[in-house]
Amino acid sequence: MDATITWVILFVGIMERILHLWLVEDDPECITETSGKNVYRWGSILLIISGVTAIFLWEQGSLEFIWIIFATVFLIFRAFMEWRFIREEREHVVTLMTVVIQSICFLVFVS
Repeated sequence: MDATITWVILFVGIMERILHLWLVEDDPECITETSGKNVYRWGSILLIISGVTAIFLWEQGSLEFIWIIFATVFLIFRAFMEWRFIREEREHVVTLMTVVIQSICFLVFVS
C-alpha cells in the first residue's frame, strides 16, 4: 500500500509539471509576489494545522482518505488563490486539473 501511494504521488507530480509546461507561460508569477501573500500564507497554515489535527483525531484505518481529503482541499484552496490573484497566468487551471488527476488516481489505485 505504501509503495502505491508513493507511485501515485510521483505520477501526480510529474503530470502537474507536464500540464504546467503545456498551459502556463515561461515565468509565472507566484501568489507570494502578489497582494494575496498574507491570505495565502495564513490559509495554508490553518489548513495544515487542521489536517494534522484530523490525523490524530481519526481512526488509524482510514488515514488514506484523510490524505485524499487534505490534498484535495489544499489544492482547491491553492487554485482559488491563484484564480483570485494571478488569474491571467492560468495557474489555477493546472491546479484544478491536478486535483482531478490526483483524486482519480487515489480512488483507483489506493482505495
